[in-house]
Amino acid sequence: MQMSNWTKFAAVFSILASLITIYNVAVRPKDAPPIFASLLAMVGIAPKAAVENVTCLRVRRPVWPESEWSVRSAPGNDHRELAKIAPGDTLVLVGEAGGWVQIREQVGLGATVQGWTLAKAVDKVPCPKKKP
Repeated sequence: MQMSNWTKFAAVFSILASLITIYNVAVRPKDAPPIFASLLAMVGIAPKAAVENVTCLRVRRPVWPESEWSVRSAPGNDHRELAKIAPGDTLVLVGEAGGWVQIREQVGLGATVQGWTLAKAVDKVPCPKKKP
């Protein structure tokens, strides 16, 4: 029994759609756009994104004897520590909850760390200008 061309096309399309869904759900970083938006942008037909309203934060110096602040997986000292942030680091505010701020930090090569730190650890500052 031979498959029609339409059946072959539908099978290939179904597999491709499944792979894209798996990428978007399991692999794609949280701040990255969906793969279709990325593909449309590469060929130059994507709509221009709206200017994002971003609030930047600068890390304060912690109280001695600490030298860095903890970034945790959720608000609260009982949650897992993901990273440390040092005084002077610039971060992006993602959210706030009960004396904690959710932050995003650019760590190089497009990677980011996202987590929670104490609100008293940071001050709101103007965001640095992007270089053209």
